[in-house]
Parts: sequence; structure tokens; C-alpha cells
Amino acid sequence: MAIVLIRVDDRLIHGQVVMTWIRHVQCTHIKIIDDKTASDEFMCKLLTSIGPSGIGLDILTVEKAVEFYPEWQRSKDKVMVIVKTPITLKEMSSFGIEYKSVNIGGSYIGPGRKKFHKNIAFSDEEKLYVLELVRKGVDVFYQMAATERREPITEKMFK
Repeated sequence: MAIVLIRVDDRLIHGQVVMTWIRHVQCTHIKIIDDKTASDEFMCKLLTSIGPSGIGLDILTVEKAVEFYPEWQRSKDKVMVIVKTPITLKEMSSFGIEYKSVNIGGSYIGPGRKKFHKNIAFSDEEKLYVLELVRKGVDVFYQMAATERREPITEKMFK
């Protein structure tokens, strides 16, 4: 299996953005990893109903994602991983899962979060983890849709 895209996007599956990414990276399976979403039966049904036809979809807790990660590596699927926040990636990395590249998409703006761009806001913990990834040499970039210009996240965080 190849993880063809790891994306942080608090909206998870939505319209043209995900659809452009599916075509761009030619994924055959989407893994949504989020503890709260995975335990919400209504959200699971909703996401499954709007998931793209012909593309596999799993909605997993971090624990289940880590448990099944070795199986993903043996699979022939091209997987797009979508998480709501960088903290989910941090939790997964505590189990030894490493990342080469992380796409930052939408990240909600609200209390306790600093806005970096029109649709990106991080808590202090999220910002520190993103910077940790950058320092480790992970390609962390902002690109809302595959058709838009790809920008290093540091350009957005330190403008």
C-alpha cells in the first residue's frame, strides 16, 4: 500500500476539494482517522453516504488505525489519510508511524486558535507539532485543492 496523501482537513470529506485530490493522487481508499468521528454513528453514516463511489472508506479511531497500519502496508490500495487536526498525527506518531509529507487543508478558526490564513488556524499545541514535523524534514505544505499552488506551511505560519 502506498499512502498517497495525508491531509489535515477539519471538514473531512467534502465536495470538489476531496474530489480533486482523489483524482490527483489516484487514491482507491480513504482512511478518516478521528476518535470523535469514529464513535459518532450519525457522522459515520453521513460520511459513508457522501463518500465517493468506487473509493473504499474507513472511519477509524487512532487506536484502530495504528492496529491496522501493518495491514495497510501489505495492501495494494492507494490510500488518502484524512485527519481533523495535526494532533491526531501526533498521537499516531507516538506509536511509531512516521510521515514524509502532510497536506494542510482547512482547519477551523475559533477560540484558542490562531489564524494563519483565510482557512487555517492552529492551537498552540498544533502549531508546535507542525513545526516539529518541519524540523524533522517532513514536507508540510498548504494546498487546499490539487489545482492550487502548493506552499510550504511555514510561509503561512510566519508571514
